[in-house]
Amino acid sequence: MQPRAAALGKKVCIMDGFIICPSCKAQVPAGFGQCQFCQASLANVARPMQDKKGMFAYEDGHTQSYFGKPKWIEPAYVVVCCYFIVMGLINIAQVLIEVSKIKEAEIASTLTWVGVGIYSFQVLFGIALLAKAEWVRNLTTYICGIRILYGLMKLLPALALTATGFWGFLVFLGILFDLITNAMMIYLIGETDRK
Repeated sequence: MQPRAAALGKKVCIMDGFIICPSCKAQVPAGFGQCQFCQASLANVARPMQDKKGMFAYEDGHTQSYFGKPKWIEPAYVVVCCYFIVMGLINIAQVLIEVSKIKEAEIASTLTWVGVGIYSFQVLFGIALLAKAEWVRNLTTYICGIRILYGLMKLLPALALTATGFWGFLVFLGILFDLITNAMMIYLIGETDRK
């Protein structure tokens, strides 16, 4: 396997991919020295090698991925980060529209500062997530976890609202979508941490 490793031009190491037993043709983890099904020796069977991208290289020239993150992870991470940014901007616009309807200037001013401040943090967090700032990613994981718990508490009452008609169904879908988005963000942060 060394010539193949050299041909790859990368630093590789033996990992637990899979090999085919020459005796019974069963798929066996590459770390095994003996077939777990027919007890045949696997000492002379070529082992797959893994490069840094998680691709196993075999002596016949083909490669197969067993480890490493799937290709869709990075684009999905960017989409969810952009969703957080866009939702923050939409919420800022909603706050400004709602506050413009309030007649009392002092109350309107306070609500504007509070609302815009909160949703500005959401926009900034989305931007920092895109930049993969580590402390923001860690904090976002906890915030998303809390939002999932809060969403789960609202899910059953929202399900009951679906009996009231179309708007109740939309509320339920909104809560469900928020749950999925937060769970997806936690998953994507974990996956983008993988090399």
